[in-house]
Amino acid sequence: MGYATLDDLLGLAAKIMELHASEASLGKGREWKAAKKQYEAIVKQFNSKRKDYVDTVLVKGDDWSAISDVVENALDNIEASADASWQPAIQYTKDNLIPFLTKEARKSPLTRDAIKWSPVALAVVVVLAYFGIRFTSGVDVSATLESKLGLQQRAAAAEKVIQYHDWMGTRVRRGGWIKGILFWPIEPSDVEVKAADEFASVALGGFVVLAQQNEICGILMVGSGGQLSDEQIKFVDEIAEKIQEANLIWQEPPLMTVLQPIKEKFPCQ
Repeated sequence: MGYATLDDLLGLAAKIMELHASEASLGKGREWKAAKKQYEAIVKQFNSKRKDYVDTVLVKGDDWSAISDVVENALDNIEASADASWQPAIQYTKDNLIPFLTKEARKSPLTRDAIKWSPVALAVVVVLAYFGIRFTSGVDVSATLESKLGLQQRAAAAEKVIQYHDWMGTRVRRGGWIKGILFWPIEPSDVEVKAADEFASVALGGFVVLAQQNEICGILMVGSGGQLSDEQIKFVDEIAEKIQEANLIWQEPPLMTVLQPIKEKFPCQ
């Protein structure tokens, strides 16, 4: 017997729905057969993990009468805040887990092995772990841009946005349901994205001003189509890190402080 979580089932369900859509778009040739074979393998894996999950939550000695409701409520909570792109995966999990769990919960505890986790504890862990990351990863950007704290907050937001897009492997929201599910808790909010844009404007604007005044030497490759280049993104990330260093000497007004790490990065020999 293995150990399984709702996240395991949701991940497999996302693959199943993606393969189902792919299989439906193919003909009856070799690619269709390969997709069908892979689909059947993932369904088999889901059913195996489903049994592991049921064994995980049905603990001998606990009251099993409410366990199906507890798990369904956990899925409802995830569904309520989920991106629309992975709603089919959640529904598939509901349709194929809850009836099976309800059936198994009606059996005598004597017919099942005792395991470590209680159903209520597991449901709480799943919900709190998933949504807790969302709340604790948020960046406060309430201070004004012109203040020291405001610049530090926006620097943190810029780092979060850059790191998120790096993990997603793209600068737009793509990558399928699985990435959407896994990275939703750390996805930057609209407010954080706006704050990151503000910091990027300050950093890149500082570079332009210093370059025009011949106070720095070097160039930054400019992106196309309104997008920042990789070099510009790396530059903003590095300046954001410098702005948050504890030993940084701040100037008045605080916005002038951004110029110092730019000068250090592009010195004139």
